[in-house]
Amino acid sequence: MSAAGDEETVLALDDPRVPEAIRRHAARFKTPVRYVVVSGPDYVLIAEDGEVVDFCALDG
Repeated sequence: MSAAGDEETVLALDDPRVPEAIRRHAARFKTPVRYVVVSGPDYVLIAEDGEVVDFCALDG
């Protein structure tokens, strides 16, 4: 994850600020992703019940 002190933002998966590549990645999981936590360059995909589904980042 990002360095301490980076801001974290919780977004709904369908929020337009979530990159399309992250949405496509989230759609691959059996557990439906509902939220995305953005922390610097990192993304945490979260299910409705709060389960962490995946940690990811965009290339480049």
